[in-house]
Amino acid sequence: MDGAALYDINEKRYLKKYTLTVEETHELLALVENHGLMCFTNVILEDMIVIYYQNTEEKVHDALVSKLRRSPLRNYICRRPPQDAEAVYLMLLYPKPGMEAFYGELKRRGYCERFKVLCYDSTDYPGYAYIKIYNREATREHMLTELEARLGINQTVTFGSVSGKYDEVIQGDMNRVVRILRRKYEPVIWSRDNRSAKK
Repeated sequence: MDGAALYDINEKRYLKKYTLTVEETHELLALVENHGLMCFTNVILEDMIVIYYQNTEEKVHDALVSKLRRSPLRNYICRRPPQDAEAVYLMLLYPKPGMEAFYGELKRRGYCERFKVLCYDSTDYPGYAYIKIYNREATREHMLTELEARLGINQTVTFGSVSGKYDEVIQGDMNRVVRILRRKYEPVIWSRDNRSAKK
């Protein structure tokens, strides 16, 4: 979630999260609705991610829910979020011109300074764009610091698509992360055949 949550896969629980407050969540939801839009509201409830949404005329919303709800880590509920919801993030997906206009409105109102707001083109749905709104503190760097403190480590290797920001730059092929990790850190196990061949 782009630094908004730290999840322990083995224990199946969230160790750390940066959320929007209840007031911020509903302030943003009201703004979204006032512009005739719908957003996916991601909320962590007792170590489960619950994604609230409403039905719309946008076929791409149906396609997204159908595709992503298969994951055991995502739980989609077609209803408004409860009044006490603290969103981990809000996500909008609409045609690009509409998202650019709404992003401009967020900037004018000062929301891009108050929150972490991302606006980018969708690769899965050509012609569409995403807007995602997070707590301002939700960054990968903050979560890396948290992880280092929890594990007592002082050396890390980071992967990302921005040159100069990450140790290993990955463009397009995300499977390359696995290959790099294996090459650098997988222990070499020599069998008797290998040793005899080496002799």
